[in-house]
Amino acid sequence: MDQGNKRVRNILQLGAGFTLIELVVVMTISTLLVAAGIAAYTNFNERQLVTAEGLKLYNDIRLTQGKASANEKPASCAQGGLEGYQLRFTSASAYVIEALCSGVAVDIGISQTLATGVTLASGNQVVFRILGRGSDPQTFCLSGFGRFYSMSVTSSGEVVDSRMVSSC
Repeated sequence: MDQGNKRVRNILQLGAGFTLIELVVVMTISTLLVAAGIAAYTNFNERQLVTAEGLKLYNDIRLTQGKASANEKPASCAQGGLEGYQLRFTSASAYVIEALCSGVAVDIGISQTLATGVTLASGNQVVFRILGRGSDPQTFCLSGFGRFYSMSVTSSGEVVDSRMVSSC
């Protein structure tokens, strides 16, 4: 047992451990690595948010297209004839899907709001005529955090998802 105590005393006397400079260097490197990781995560998170909002808009455009193609007439459109469906932005960050009955837009209860920080950069509305009779061509572009997500609708009614683009 005396041998063990001697060994511990020798280690303490030799000053085994780290100097202050070594500890500062390790802490600095660790801080830089954590900061880089946080920046990369924030960048990834912002890109995913814009992508998710773009996909949500794309799916709602396809929903609007499907309702028009199926000639799905809402009950509130009983008096007039159904002409089609439209997806219309009411502000830079909100849109609604409406039925077009005898030239009048009828609310069918579907509205969406884009996530904070994501707004409409271009485009306003798209109209799909019933039974696949085409649409008004339109390009939509969402912007947020310096990133852009684009999609377009052709006159034949085809929805083309361009995904992330460098600019609108």
